[in-house]
Amino acid sequence: MGATRGLVIGAEEVSARSGSIFPDHDPFTGDLVASVAAARAVDVELAVAAADQAFTSWSQASPAERGGIFLRGQAGIDAFTTTRWITLQMVHRPFPF
Repeated sequence: MGATRGLVIGAEEVSARSGSIFPDHDPFTGDLVASVAAARAVDVELAVAAADQAFTSWSQASPAERGGIFLRGQAGIDAFTTTRWITLQMVHRPFPF
């Protein structure tokens, strides 16, 4: 795999301001899964400022609108988790299931 993943700040994936990354390894195989941006204090400050800016529109959205956003997010997490689980099962099982 070995993808490079950034930080999500203000609904955009960005690199850490320092440019620092750290390796994320599969604990079972030791294989590199991804290189991940290493956030520092400046990145946290930017994320907090983006969240503060987004709060106004978020707080004015109806409960149904906010719920829909959470449901779409959950669907994305479910799809990723299912795909990752299947991949891990295929790699780590010596037999088909």
